[in-house]
Amino acid sequence: MRHRNPVAWTLFALLVAACGGSGTTGDVPADGELPDGVAEVPDVPGPDARDDAAVLPDGWIPPDGCLDVGQPCTDPTQCCGGVCYRGFCSTTTGTCEAAGEECIAPSDCCSGRCETEADGVRRCQNTTCTPAGEACEAAYECCSLYCLDGACAEDGRCAQVGDPCEEALDCCSNVCTGGACQASAGLCLPLGEACGAGTCCSRQCETLPDGDTMCVGNYTCRPPGEICRSDDECCTMSCDRGVCMEFTNCAVVGIPCTGFRECCSGACVESGVGTPTCQYLSGCRPVNEICFTDDDCCSGGCQPSTDDPEVFRCHHPAGCLGDGEVCFTGSANNCCSGRRNCRPTLAGVSRCYAVPEGECIADGQACTFNDECCCGLCAADASGARVCCPGGITCVPVDGPCTADVDCCDGYCVAGSCTSDERPCVPYAGPCTTDADCCSDYCDPATHVCTAILF
Repeated sequence: MRHRNPVAWTLFALLVAACGGSGTTGDVPADGELPDGVAEVPDVPGPDARDDAAVLPDGWIPPDGCLDVGQPCTDPTQCCGGVCYRGFCSTTTGTCEAAGEECIAPSDCCSGRCETEADGVRRCQNTTCTPAGEACEAAYECCSLYCLDGACAEDGRCAQVGDPCEEALDCCSNVCTGGACQASAGLCLPLGEACGAGTCCSRQCETLPDGDTMCVGNYTCRPPGEICRSDDECCTMSCDRGVCMEFTNCAVVGIPCTGFRECCSGACVESGVGTPTCQYLSGCRPVNEICFTDDDCCSGGCQPSTDDPEVFRCHHPAGCLGDGEVCFTGSANNCCSGRRNCRPTLAGVSRCYAVPEGECIADGQACTFNDECCCGLCAADASGARVCCPGGITCVPVDGPCTADVDCCDGYCVAGSCTSDERPCVPYAGPCTTDADCCSDYCDPATHVCTAILF
């Protein structure tokens, strides 16, 4: 059983509590004192400090204080990560697990692949697709998009709509009826199908050396319209009639996009996979983003989706937008803290600030996201409370608690802590000097921050 860093676990609980329910509306004066009416962020015990009286519904208390990822659960308080999803402890919302870490679903993994290994434990794999020679149940699982006799092969490609087939795994659509491949139930073309401009679910139609065209893509989760066999393969966490469902209102994280207004997060950015995708913001989740608990959401409300009641999304209650919510100047800019407090972050996404323009939150004071802080970093202090530049640090070191890649001095933010992995490019919202520094290929010349030019 893998044991989480108690500091990282505590950060998760505190971060979501900090952004989900304070409803801060006052100004922060220059001396750093918080205004009247701002609630202190409550202490949340780590796994080693869990109350022994918190007996589980079946009367059993985990011997080490909490259940690790993949263990059966009935309540989020049983899990070390604070997330119990569909009967199993899962990972922190908005993070992913590195290769070799335990998992319960593909969506847990940065690679999008969670498989059972020889010892019977499900772990994240290095690659995002199945290489040649390994077992497959559908063509879309293979890097080659070709599943032959139950194994991925390199000397061919999946059969397209109208081509002859013997079984479903022969077809790009995974549908074989009457000896011919049939179209999938999606409104766009899945990987492997012949394509034209704007027809692929991946938004990538590639011309092959022989002149044929084919939908291609590289995913950490599968967007609406792509072939699926389980809910956990899909960005929307919903697989219906063999394809990932499309949700209303806005695109959740992981879905390919062409403009910032398509995304619930307001962040449509190229991350190095070849196509811009909707990406997470640091801190709480905005309205309509996928969630597991109320504390995941800036609004404090995680409710069943109208598209699929088994999938939960952040709900916007009647009234103004709380601190941390994404807002758009000139339209949805009714921030509870004041209409003028809908302002762009350094990364280019406008959010509701707790403080007015020209003011910032002093070191050591409670915060909700980096841009609110005078020092530019909002992270966990020694007690686990989210404050500006705790202990005077300006970035989070390896193994320290984080919510986004940009928090880390080096590496990535994985499962709530900074890794030592070398970054091939600067992530979204990170510091830069030239376009070549950025995964998004654009360094804002005014702010020297990696962002994206998308409309």
